[in-house]
Amino acid sequence: ESVRHILDYARALPEIAFLIMGSVGLALEDEPLPENVRLLGEVDVPTRQAMLATADIALNPTFSGSGTNVKMLDYFGAGIPVVSTRFGARGIEATDGIHAVLTDGEDFADGLRTALAMSDEAAARMVVKARRLVEERYSWETIAERLNEVIVERWPG
Repeated sequence: ESVRHILDYARALPEIAFLIMGSVGLALEDEPLPENVRLLGEVDVPTRQAMLATADIALNPTFSGSGTNVKMLDYFGAGIPVVSTRFGARGIEATDGIHAVLTDGEDFADGLRTALAMSDEAAARMVVKARRLVEERYSWETIAERLNEVIVERWPG
């Protein structure tokens, strides 16, 4: 569902290159794609990190599913401005305009345009705040500390 939305955005924004990583692209291998879309398939960790390091914006046009969308935390940790649906950011304490550009869904393309129009300084501020959110709320160290506090509180001694 999400990757099909990305194809729609790619058709509407032919001047932007869209790279789709992961097995999600397998569903599209036999379909004609817009010229500005590349399917990278599943990639190893170094390739994934290189792609995230060179991307201008990470997209998360998720409209259904369950659980927290962990790729949002990956994007925040990688230091990439993110455009996501509010549904795609579920379970994460992200604020629109502070940590990411969040949309209701039907305005996702507008959110992408907003992110592309951000100054370098505004994008840098957003990236720093998003990464800080991950470090303070969602890092393994933070989660372990909170879990330890709960255990000590419930079962002292």
